[in-house]
Amino acid sequence: METLYFTLGVLAVIDVLLVVGAFLVLKTLNQTRNQAEQIQRDLESNIQDTFRELERVESQLNDKINRVEEQVVRHTDSRVDKLESKVYKDFDLIRTQGRQY
Repeated sequence: METLYFTLGVLAVIDVLLVVGAFLVLKTLNQTRNQAEQIQRDLESNIQDTFRELERVESQLNDKINRVEEQVVRHTDSRVDKLESKVYKDFDLIRTQGRQY
């Protein structure tokens, strides 16, 4: 009879340990899942911030390229006009041809 009580007591302790262990595993699993979801939300937020920053930088670069292109065109036109004026003056093309090109 004592061995029966001892065996039942050991089995009861093992059952309690299994229940407590299962509870701890489930609690840890739930915490890990919550952390993973939070990390995923943070990552998605960071990705969106990075895309917005890239779009802003792209816009700034396009604006700067357009400004530089306009300056280059203006400068080139100015230099061509000066060269044309000098060629006409040096070769006196206006007087010999009778008309201005």
